[in-house]
Formats: sequence, C-alpha cells, structure tokens
Amino acid sequence: MTLICSACRRENRHGAAFCDGCGGSLSAAAPPPSGAQLVSGDRAFVGRGEELAKLANDLDAALDGNGRVAMVAGEPGIGKTRIAHRIAAEAKVRGTLVLWGRCKEEPGAPPYWPWLQAIDAFALEHDDAALRTALGRTGAHIAAIVETLADRLPDLPAVSRASDPDQARFQLFDALTSFWKRVAGISGLLLVLDNLHTTDAASLRFLEFLASEISSDRIMVLGTYRDIELTRQHPLSNTLGELARHPWVNRLRLTGLSLPEATELVKSVAGREPPRDLVQVVFGQTEGNPLFLQEITRYLAHEGVIGADRSAAGGSIALRRIPEGIREVIGTRLNRLSRTCNQVLSGAAVIGRAFRLDLLTRLDERLSS
Repeated sequence: MTLICSACRRENRHGAAFCDGCGGSLSAAAPPPSGAQLVSGDRAFVGRGEELAKLANDLDAALDGNGRVAMVAGEPGIGKTRIAHRIAAEAKVRGTLVLWGRCKEEPGAPPYWPWLQAIDAFALEHDDAALRTALGRTGAHIAAIVETLADRLPDLPAVSRASDPDQARFQLFDALTSFWKRVAGISGLLLVLDNLHTTDAASLRFLEFLASEISSDRIMVLGTYRDIELTRQHPLSNTLGELARHPWVNRLRLTGLSLPEATELVKSVAGREPPRDLVQVVFGQTEGNPLFLQEITRYLAHEGVIGADRSAAGGSIALRRIPEGIREVIGTRLNRLSRTCNQVLSGAAVIGRAFRLDLLTRLDERLSS
C-alpha cells in the first residue's frame, strides 16, 4: 500500500513519514485510489530557536550567492532530521529547490547513493529539456553512475573518460559540481544529506569537493549525522576535518530540550496539560531527548498515568518499564558494542546513574568470576 506525496506526487511506501523524492512530510499525503488510510501526524516541533536562526542565516547567505554548508550533529532522536525539514520548508516557501539524499544503514547501497537520490528527484520533477540543460556537455559522466539518466537520455554527447582512476574521479566530481551549480542558478538550491554517518566514502569525498567550490553560488548543503557513531577512523571524521578549512562551513550540535520545551512537547503529545511533577520525572529520565520524551509520554498516556488527578508517583512506577521505541534505539546502539562492554554497562545500570569507578570495577570482577 502506498502514499502519494502531495508536493511531488511520488509514490511512497505505506507508513513512511517523509517522501523519498522531495523529502516533504507525508502527514498530509494523499492516499492511493484504493482508499488507504493517511499516516498520522508526527509530534509538534518545539524549541531549537537558536539553531533554526543560525540555519536560516546560512540559507539567507546561500540565496544571496554566498554558498554555505551546515552540518547538524546529535544523538539518535535528538531532532536532526526534523530541524532539516523545518529549514527545507522555509526554503520551499522562498521558491528554492529542495532535494534530499538519505543515507542507508543497510549494507549494499551503491557508491554516491545520497547524491543519486537527489539527482533522481531533480530528474523526476523536470522535463528532458531542463534535464539536458542542467547536465551540460559533460552529462555522460553523470549518466555513467545514474542509470535512470542513461535510460532517459540515451543520446547524451559522448565524453572522453580518463583511464587513470584519480583523473576519472576528478572528471566525475567536476561534472557533478557543474550540474549542481547550473541547477542552483535557476532558483537557488538546498541539498539535504541525511544520516551522513552511514554513507560511503565516495559520497563523502564528493561532499568535500563540492564544499570547496560553492562559495560564490546559490547553494546550501545541509548534512545531518550522529556524532556518537564517529571514531577517529570513521570516514566522516576526516571529511569534517576537511570541511572545517572553509569559513562558509558551520557545524551545530543538538542537545536535549529545556524543561519548559519538554513540558510543551509532552503537552502536545498527550493532548492535555500534564502534571508538573510528572513532567519533571519524564524530563529527568530522558534528559530532554525529543524522541524519548514522545515515546514515554505516549506510553504513560496509554497506561492512564497522565491525567489531571495523577502525580509523579504513578509516572515513576510506570517508567520502570522502557517503551518499545526507546528500547529499539538503545538496543541498536548496544548491539554495536562488544560483549565485555555490554557487561560493564549492565553493572553500571544496576548501580545507578552516578557511581564511583572502584565500585563498578569490584562489581565487574564479581560478575566475571
């Protein structure tokens, strides 16, 4: 069962929150003719005023012809993709073309996957003439990695391809950069690259190349990534170091919501004014993580804990169980750790949120014996 995006009319899988083509929210997507149910709306957007202002300034600068790159980092559920959608919505209101590339955690994605998605989305929204103009004389280089372009425009002018791998990659990067510049020349361009911590090294190399070339173009690149996934050996770590050399590249790190913001979010999810002491308990457990706040609030509402006559005591009891949505996020992170590390964390969880290292060491020794 599919959902039809109201913006670009692309078909999307049932249950998707955002369109795979244009990145727009599917909360108001039209159902297919069979009469499928609409996807319910997601949580209200609260907070992030300072971060949104910084990203809006980057967008202003880019649309004035001073290209920008913004990298938004944070833990799972902190709201990286949601803030990207807010900026994308602002860009669309201003008539800017917005294209998305979403990186996949599953292995097997082809090289340049997020860039291929963005190119496909552009091709989907434009006719052959506009596509030829954007591709220019070196479009065959791009068609070599984008099969849909080769199928749609089989008569693209032939280009000589270098036999040396490094030269061939430079030709491709130069062709891709010229393509995005021509696209941006029409109405400005916002490229959103979501979950860059999972993408391939080739995509990151091109991001470095493109970032160095857009200082005088109407292009903004907005990337999101989980900083907790990065090590010194991670390809993205090297890319971030390269990007830091350019003054038009900015980085933001999202942290948890404040208590007033968390209160507003709990109220929007629960659909009623929550008891203040209960919000204090939920806030303390989640440290303001929006996803965790949402999942715990939904769980407490389902259990009947949230109500005008209920206090934090019931919430404290209910919070001894972890909602499935949070369990899955935490489980994914724990699965990446070694068995020994998980054992240490289990001991730490038994002790509590604050503990002395010597106490943890003694407990770990006892568990290992």
